[in-house]
Amino acid sequence: MYLGLIFCALFAGVFFLVFLKKYRPVRRLKLKASYGDVVSQYELGLTYYSGFLQDYSEAFKWFELSAKQAHAPSQFLLGFMYEKGKGFEPDYAKAKKWYELSAQQEYVDAQYKMGVLYYDGKGVAQDYIEARRWFEISASRGQASAQFLLGLIYASGLGVVQDYVEAKKWYSLSAEQGQIEAQNNLAGIYYYGLALPQNYIEAKKWYAEAAKQGHKNAQSMLGDIYCNGYGISPNYVEAKKWYTRAARQGSAEAQYNLGTLYCQGHGIKLNLQWAYVLFSLSCVSSQNNQACVNARDELGLALSVQQINRAQKMAKKLYIQWQNDSKK
Repeated sequence: MYLGLIFCALFAGVFFLVFLKKYRPVRRLKLKASYGDVVSQYELGLTYYSGFLQDYSEAFKWFELSAKQAHAPSQFLLGFMYEKGKGFEPDYAKAKKWYELSAQQEYVDAQYKMGVLYYDGKGVAQDYIEARRWFEISASRGQASAQFLLGLIYASGLGVVQDYVEAKKWYSLSAEQGQIEAQNNLAGIYYYGLALPQNYIEAKKWYAEAAKQGHKNAQSMLGDIYCNGYGISPNYVEAKKWYTRAARQGSAEAQYNLGTLYCQGHGIKLNLQWAYVLFSLSCVSSQNNQACVNARDELGLALSVQQINRAQKMAKKLYIQWQNDSKK
């Protein structure tokens, strides 16, 4: 008993020392911030926003004090808190106010966010022309997400004449910075040959980059390239690998294609029951796409009632498991 009390006391003492070590810099920041030091107010806001003392109301308080002194990063983060509703309900009009003040000081992320508000029509009337204007400003300064959305505007013809050449330009700049959606979309331009010759090698390169970051469509498309031998020799082991990763994220196409591999025994051991499981999952993911339903039902004719029952139970279990995994 005494040893337990001693241990608890030691633990409490260590915890108190660690707390003091972390809290002392905060006390110093508070002192400087209370005297109006703009950088200290901003840093204190950051500490409360995401630090060990997380408190959104305190973060808001210090960001606001700093923002009112025309501190661009604080204005941006104040806008972000209003947009995302950190500690309160979202207020897009106030988000726009602070983003705009920050953007006028050439804070690049605020310029990007102004584009997002106009693109989505939040706090303002949806306006793709105004969105494009802000994206162009921030994209030209290297903001990767702005470059991606600018590419999307040109690829989709939103407020402009559809232009895949211009889309490719901005997707490429964004993709080179590791922006996952830009990598996927750039791969699509090469894969489908949009406004330039079809190039499966480049498509594979960029799908692989996005797939490594967990993009399920890129994983599924990379599986297609390996399975069908587009620009390379077919490789069913690699196809299975990427189809499986996409299937676990709920890609109906990957679930269907993986089921086809098991159904036909392409490069992997034939397993009709497992193929039925995957076709069943694809039916759920695609909301009963007719091709998935047909594949499942036709395969069911080759299975016993017991095999179908086991496969259905396995499909339900996997669906729940994969749904839970995707939320982690």
